Amino acid sequence: MFEAVVRRLLQAVFGGGADISDANPLPVDATPGAAGYEDGIENGITTDAWVTAFNWDTRELGEKTIILTNMDGVNSLDYRVYTLAWEAGQDFEEVPQTTLIALDSARIALNNKLGRVKVQVISTVVLTPASWEIGYIASKR
Repeated sequence: MFEAVVRRLLQAVFGGGADISDANPLPVDATPGAAGYEDGIENGITTDAWVTAFNWDTRELGEKTIILTNMDGVNSLDYRVYTLAWEAGQDFEEVPQTTLIALDSARIALNNKLGRVKVQVISTVVLTPASWEIGYIASKR
């Protein structure tokens, strides 16, 4: 009796679709949070030539944060960051060549709409490679 009264009340307020049953189930997101952000970690070792360490398609992303860490206990590394306004656009130097000393980190926050972000690394001194790690996260819009 109570169930029938509640069902009629819900239908009166919300319409006939308010009756949740096997025939009219409540929608459920099977992958909650999957569409809200993108993140990950990349790592490698510098060489004596500029190498694109991280190449990120950001066309569907909003605010972006990249943390570049020099994991080496002795050697420094140099890095630079390029952005593209659209996928096939021309590279724009977002962060000019910068030295990252041993065991230090740099945070790169990019809040503009971009097509792609590239982080390039190189050994600061020839024949002194340094290991690096890039952690990244961005919101999806």
